[in-house]
Amino acid sequence: MNGKSQKHANFQKELAANKTRIDEIINSGKQLIESSHYGADRVESRLEEIVELWQQLIEAADKKESRLAEASQQQQFNRTVEDIELWLSEVEVSLNSEDYGKDLTSVQNLQKKHGLLELDVAGHQERVDGVHETSLEFVEKGHFDGDSIKRKAEGVERRYSALQTPIEARRKKLGDSLRVQQLFRDIEDEDAWIREKEPIAASNNRGRDLIGVQNLIKVYLSFLPFRDDFLIRLH
Repeated sequence: MNGKSQKHANFQKELAANKTRIDEIINSGKQLIESSHYGADRVESRLEEIVELWQQLIEAADKKESRLAEASQQQQFNRTVEDIELWLSEVEVSLNSEDYGKDLTSVQNLQKKHGLLELDVAGHQERVDGVHETSLEFVEKGHFDGDSIKRKAEGVERRYSALQTPIEARRKKLGDSLRVQQLFRDIEDEDAWIREKEPIAASNNRGRDLIGVQNLIKVYLSFLPFRDDFLIRLH
């Protein structure tokens, strides 16, 4: 596009350079007409023709300049849209992941990652709004490719809005996965606790005196809080 713009800029300079020559021809022609030259009618006809052709050339050059400017603006718009579409594709892949964690730590890490992704999505609202507003400006100004620009903007808006459903779905599944993994961790802790206490519970030691019996009772009573807390979490 830069090459075309430069070429047209050179053409505009060439037109400007030739304007003086055109003005001189017009003035000379008018003088012949005013002097009642025998060929005045023919001169006047030719003069009108060259003025009309010159005007058409100027209008065509201005129109092309306007089109080139619009095309340049559209290129910038398209680059912005392509960047957002690439980002959308990456987000969509992430949201479609079937990885919900294999243990408590991995689930927690995935939840943190998902939280950052949600912030990133929210942060892109301004860019998507910008694309929408720019497309409206193009259409209102009568951009030659306004319909295409409008469709691209609407496509980006639809994809962006469609992220909310999978975002909420993945957040819920990760929450469910966290509760399952937390239960598994509690079961593992309970299992380890049971294995630790089994030898004590199976011991034939009943105490040799009052103090010994009291100490054993304290040990057995210490089993209860952990057990009750686990059962409460389990329900």
